Amino acid sequence: MVSLGNFEIVGLGMSCVDCLMRVPSITDLSHKHVLDWSIQGGGKVATAMVAAAHLGAKTSIMTKVGQDEAGEFVISDFERYGIDVSRIIMQKGCNTSIFFILVDPNGNPRWVSVETIRDWSLPEPIRHMVKLVEAQEQVTNTTFRNYSQDELGFVTEGEILLLDCFLPEYRNGALLARKSNIKTCLDLDVYFQPYSADLKNITYCIASKKAAVEFTGETDPEASCRKLLEFGPEVAGVTLGEEGSVFVTRKGEFLRQKAFKVQVVDTTGAGDVFHGAFCFGLVQRWGLPKIVEFSSAVSALKCRKLGGRAGIPSLGEVEGFIRSQK
Repeated sequence: MVSLGNFEIVGLGMSCVDCLMRVPSITDLSHKHVLDWSIQGGGKVATAMVAAAHLGAKTSIMTKVGQDEAGEFVISDFERYGIDVSRIIMQKGCNTSIFFILVDPNGNPRWVSVETIRDWSLPEPIRHMVKLVEAQEQVTNTTFRNYSQDELGFVTEGEILLLDCFLPEYRNGALLARKSNIKTCLDLDVYFQPYSADLKNITYCIASKKAAVEFTGETDPEASCRKLLEFGPEVAGVTLGEEGSVFVTRKGEFLRQKAFKVQVVDTTGAGDVFHGAFCFGLVQRWGLPKIVEFSSAVSALKCRKLGGRAGIPSLGEVEGFIRSQK
């Protein structure tokens, strides 16, 4: 793989703050009671980059946050994991996104609004985040989507460019990377029609089950993968949660990976971590079967702790876990 810079993996995507609360139920909220909590950095590509860095990859993130306390938290959390933050832009007049996530005893998350938890008995750090959101001015964060051509040039600084699909405008980054012979990986989790024409600039397209169905119209994961390949990627995959994952390559290779069994605390960010581990495997020059098995193990181990990042395992921990499953 080609790299024009000093990094193995570069990420381009949204960053935020996740306020996570483990609760008795996410359907009946009359309890208004928090069993456990954590505040972590969030975002799809952002958390994927944390996973890749924690596993040992040299990574950098290109993202935008507001000039606010939450933005400073996002940056400091990246730094804690050893991620290069030189290309993070603190955008004046914009708000860093803060999300509130309830997690039930089975590890299922539910995103809720400030209004839902305002009158709860909250831990003081969570209450502080509620106050930050309530104090934010109502602005349109459209400038978070816009990057100049000079800024986008950074996407060629790594061997792999990982993108999320929250922002269709990122297609210019994918185009620039492919023109520079940089491999691209897309986390297809939210359906945006423009991507159907732009998948020709994506090398590895990995979709959630829901996104795959919406994007391709195919309910069978293998059929979804083959449909995605028609748009241009070399490899297409669909992650299926407890059912594992399915991958198909343009060369005709077919893989079905079973999910690893662990004691689940929280599934938030499991897919994001899968993508980070997948990119880590790519820069190790592993074959696809090993990459998919490895990514599945990392994703499973992450679920043992609350939040998308706290449970990300080390490389040695993953290798030991896989050996124990043989």
